Amino acid sequence: MIKMKKNYFSFLLLIVFAASAVFLQSCGGDGSTVTGPGNNNMDFSFKAKDSVINYTGADVIIIDSTKMLIKDVSLQGQFGGVNDLKTGTTLVVMNPVNGFSNYIGGLLPNSQYVSINYFLKSRTADDGITDPDFPVGVSFVIKGRFNGVPFIYQSGAINQNYGLLFPANLRVISDPTHVTITYNPLLWFRIAADESVIVNPFALTPALRTYIDDSFRGSLAATLSYAFKDDNKDGIPDN
Repeated sequence: MIKMKKNYFSFLLLIVFAASAVFLQSCGGDGSTVTGPGNNNMDFSFKAKDSVINYTGADVIIIDSTKMLIKDVSLQGQFGGVNDLKTGTTLVVMNPVNGFSNYIGGLLPNSQYVSINYFLKSRTADDGITDPDFPVGVSFVIKGRFNGVPFIYQSGAINQNYGLLFPANLRVISDPTHVTITYNPLLWFRIAADESVIVNPFALTPALRTYIDDSFRGSLAATLSYAFKDDNKDGIPDN
C-alpha cells in the first residue's frame, strides 16, 4: 500500500514538471507568450494609393502590377530590442489594381512595437528567386500600359533599408494582427519639375531610368509611405 502511494505521488510530480516545462517553452525571452511554430500572429502587406497616372490628358500610364524584392523584415520594440518577422529574401507582389500585395507573415512575441523595418534589395544569383521577370541585379519590376500599349520596366540594382514608425504603438496579440504599408505609384513616372509630363517607358535614357528608380525608392521612404495597424484590412488605420 505504501509503495502504491509513493508511485502515485511520483506520478503527480511528473505531471507537474511536464506542465511547467510546457509553460516555460511557451514564453519568449522577455516572458511574453508566443504561439506555437507555424501559427503566425502577425502579417503585413503593401497597399497602393492609386493606379492611374494622367496629367496631360494625352498620355496615360496605368500600372497593372509591380513586384519587388525585400529581405530581413523586423519590428522595433518600444523598450529596445528588435524581433525578426521574416528573414531572407521575399518576393512582394504589389497589386495597384486591387490595392493590397501578398500577405507576408511571421511569429512575434506579445509586445509593444514602434516601427517596422525592411530592406529593399536587388536580385542575386544565390537568393533563391526564380521569377523570370527578375534577372540578377533587378530590384523591382513594373508592368503596365502607356496609352494602352503594354510595357515592362525592370529597375537597376537598389539596396536600401527602410524604417517606418507606427502612428501609435502596435500591440501584437495571440489573434492575428495585420499591418498595412502604403505607397504611391503616382510618383514613379511623373517629372517632379513639371507634373504635367509623364516619362515614356518606351523612350528611356539612362538618366530617365535613374529617375524612375529614384522615384520608386522615394515612394517607400518614411515621408511618403506609412505603416499602421489594419486588422480588418480595409486600408484605413485602426482606432
